Amino acid sequence: MGCSSSKPKAAEPPVKEDFESIPVAIPSSNIVFVAGDVCDEVMYEKPSAPTQETPSSLLVPPSSMVGKCVAISSVYVNFVVIMKPDGSVNVNHHLPLQNLQPGNNWERFLVVSCGLDQVAFYSTCHKRFLRMEGDGAVNGYGGQIDNEDQLPTDWHCERFQLIPEDEGRRFLIYSPFAKRFLRILYPEDTVDGKGGVVEDPSTIPPLDVWGAERLILTNHPSPTQETPVKEDFHETPTQSTTVAIPSSNIVVSVAGDICGGGTGKEFKENLLNDGTEPWNKWLHYGHIGSSFIEYTFSQNYEVSEYGLCSANDCPDRDPTAWHVEGLEAATGIWHLLHESNSDALFTDRWQWKWFSLREKKAVSRIRLAITGVRNMVDGIQLGHFHVRASVSTPFACNQ
Repeated sequence: MGCSSSKPKAAEPPVKEDFESIPVAIPSSNIVFVAGDVCDEVMYEKPSAPTQETPSSLLVPPSSMVGKCVAISSVYVNFVVIMKPDGSVNVNHHLPLQNLQPGNNWERFLVVSCGLDQVAFYSTCHKRFLRMEGDGAVNGYGGQIDNEDQLPTDWHCERFQLIPEDEGRRFLIYSPFAKRFLRILYPEDTVDGKGGVVEDPSTIPPLDVWGAERLILTNHPSPTQETPVKEDFHETPTQSTTVAIPSSNIVVSVAGDICGGGTGKEFKENLLNDGTEPWNKWLHYGHIGSSFIEYTFSQNYEVSEYGLCSANDCPDRDPTAWHVEGLEAATGIWHLLHESNSDALFTDRWQWKWFSLREKKAVSRIRLAITGVRNMVDGIQLGHFHVRASVSTPFACNQ
């Protein structure tokens, strides 16, 4: 702040307010709490009863669990177990249970039969098995295995018993090796088996005592496997065959942002802008694999290309790998529209790169899932993300 030579004003006397010695409480039933995007750290208190139920459309019968790709979450809060590329395990607590997207592969585990009524949980994207050590530590540090059917016979930490409760609406995951149950803790955001040793899994304390061990397993198959379109990028949009989708027709959702940051202007909506002011960008202090940008359109569009623009600083935050998915309006199915993997995409600040889609679909939503960053130090950053529609079809594709 600069110096001022003007004479300071004389201090004004404080305003005296009347007060009551006995306050009147506003009933909590008369208060509506409205939460916006997640800013900084979010603390959770344990609910007095389970708040999550398995959506019937995602319910997997215990007898047919093997061979399914599942997400593991808590019955109390919206925490989903994730495995990172290095094998570390914790939770994603910003993801609705029934809204796992095609890009959320860290949250998916393939259930593999190990014989003796035991199963293993295999991360197909990281090629690692979930494991529990003798002290209750949970991770994927056993090593990478190319295929789910190659679990070594002497790997005991990776084997679990899957015990259904409430007709398969919730499960217990028990390690015969560690004699412990997998649990999800909050607000610690941790996954472990350190609740205690239980020799006989049938003697586990009830739900109201050991609630963290009660889990939901929901069916989340891998997205439709389509041949991704890999195109060379270009510096400018193809204006002869495409037209910009108006920002007024787009609602922006992201995994998180810094809610204004130090400038008070760094918000997710900047992704739709064109400016090069230092604040005109999006920054997410999240992790790759669960970082995404999603646009919901006010009508269906035949998206034909998209463009990414680097931000003003911090090249280490530049995305280097991602894929784009679209929710097809006619079928309600997510489709892989494009993927890119480049170690040095951006060579300058405020640099645009445009990508064309060979196969175009009328979509109601489009999602950019970021799976790689140049140097994951403190976050993921983009200046802008624009999408364009084909001019050969009407904007309103919902016939």
